[in-house]
Amino acid sequence: MVRPIKPAQPLVPLPTPVAEAFRSSQVWQQLAARLQEAQSRLAIVHALLPASLQPHVKTGGVDEDHWTLLVPSAAMAAKLRQWLPALQTELRQAGFKELRLQIRILPTSP
Repeated sequence: MVRPIKPAQPLVPLPTPVAEAFRSSQVWQQLAARLQEAQSRLAIVHALLPASLQPHVKTGGVDEDHWTLLVPSAAMAAKLRQWLPALQTELRQAGFKELRLQIRILPTSP
């Protein structure tokens, strides 16, 4: 009589699926929360800005003290700086913690 062969246990444990690893990682959860906050802030900013400026303003990082907006040129940075008081007021009224708002110029690709 032939006995069935049992499959051997793998020597290396099976990998954790990426989605499960992200859900279980506190660092990834914090990063995702910051990204979501930055996107929510940007939506408020875009709603206030003129349509011609909106597509050029991108969000940079958000941390405990700063939020960075990115624009492609010095001229747009200067224009956006004129909007800072109104933007900060609107963000505060929307319930966001007041952060120092930085405007940076995106580097041009060679």
